[in-house]
Amino acid sequence: MKTVIKENIAFKDMKKYLPERYGTIFPANFRNREERVNMVIFPYDKHVITSRYIQKALQKIKNFTWVTVYFAHGYSTEAKALIKENNGLLFYINDFEWTDEGWAKVKNGIF
Repeated sequence: MKTVIKENIAFKDMKKYLPERYGTIFPANFRNREERVNMVIFPYDKHVITSRYIQKALQKIKNFTWVTVYFAHGYSTEAKALIKENNGLLFYINDFEWTDEGWAKVKNGIF
């Protein structure tokens, strides 16, 4: 699965774009069902989304009029901050607190 970015989606239609793993963490009664949003769906096999991935996604989004809703397995502390700074909401499976630097060390086998 690659990162998927959808823009100007009716909130009520979001769940049909989500892989099953993310569909289970998405609340059915969340926000105004007629509201328009952007969506960023990261592959669930990427265990930690760092700020670098968020910056790449932000560069691809054309219209920031709508809230952008992000889905991932987990986020670094810096990624969470960047999402919040850019009118975003995040959903995740794992809330373990990584930093960009800490995750890079683990990923590269440097403890």
